[in-house]
Amino acid sequence: MRTAVVLVAAAVAAAIAGWASDVIIRHSARGRRKATLTTVHRMCHRPWTAVIFVVALLVALPLTDLPRTVVDDVRHILVLALIVTGAWLCVKLLFAFEEIAFRQGRGDRSGGWVAGLRSLRAHRR
Repeated sequence: MRTAVVLVAAAVAAAIAGWASDVIIRHSARGRRKATLTTVHRMCHRPWTAVIFVVALLVALPLTDLPRTVVDDVRHILVLALIVTGAWLCVKLLFAFEEIAFRQGRGDRSGGWVAGLRSLRAHRR
């Protein structure tokens, strides 16, 4: 019974932490940073929540009353899950930064990077 309570508490804590980070990002996304933070938040919210959830389970695992061998096996699985979710978060961050960079373009803010490439081709002719 204690195991179930601890794991549910960890899941609830992870959900609250994910919600709090969502509120903080939405509150701080103002002015020039709004487009950048909104893009990063939109693309990385799920991986970030998954990382928080896995970390919460890793922290709560020693507090359970499971046998030592089971705890070691579950810890190993959770560490692998943390590696996978951390890699997922890194990939999504890279995609978000790529989208931000393409949106800003090569000096031509009005048309983005496609218009910048077109103007380079026209200039070379």
